[in-house]
Amino acid sequence: MTAEEALKRLQDGNKRFVDRSHEYAGLDDEKRKALVSEGQNPLACVLSCSDSRVPSEHIFDCGFGDLFMVRVAGNIVHSIETGSVEFAVWELGVPLVVVLGHTHCGAVTAAVSEETAFGAVRLILDRVLPSVHQAQTENPGADTDTIINSAVRKNVFKSMEDLLLGSMVVRRSVRVNRMELHGAIYDIETGTVEWLGEHPRQREWLELG
Repeated sequence: MTAEEALKRLQDGNKRFVDRSHEYAGLDDEKRKALVSEGQNPLACVLSCSDSRVPSEHIFDCGFGDLFMVRVAGNIVHSIETGSVEFAVWELGVPLVVVLGHTHCGAVTAAVSEETAFGAVRLILDRVLPSVHQAQTENPGADTDTIINSAVRKNVFKSMEDLLLGSMVVRRSVRVNRMELHGAIYDIETGTVEWLGEHPRQREWLELG
């Protein structure tokens, strides 16, 4: 499957989800057992937030074995998340990686509100803060909702940046057209996914080797 075909599958699946015509095919016993005997061959890797309101398999109307999921609060990217994506790309050969943010993100909201966080939660917010600061700089005097919505979008692009700059596997796979990296935002109120495409600076970073 090509990246274009995989993207179309996800787009069509989300349309069915929104239209309430979802199929949820591939959830039967036969498919589950086949994935054991024949192995997995997911059509995409989706790096999304841990938020319970963002069940990616449902959002894209997918079944067993369709998506390789990487879920972490704030859909941030650090070494562990990068390793999971690299496994999906290198070992499983996924043609498409999607960084999926969502509206009303708790991690982004907490970072905007400058909430006090302790322990490892602080590490998550620290990864989100650059996107918040960028949103605040570009929207001086804006209300909190505007800043949060802008930061959610920028946080998706920041995670894409971290994957491209932090992983030679991802960078080279994109450069040789082995896979594509796309950003998206899920609206938890409407159920729709907005597709952001590739990172605007991707071409520049692919030259890094």
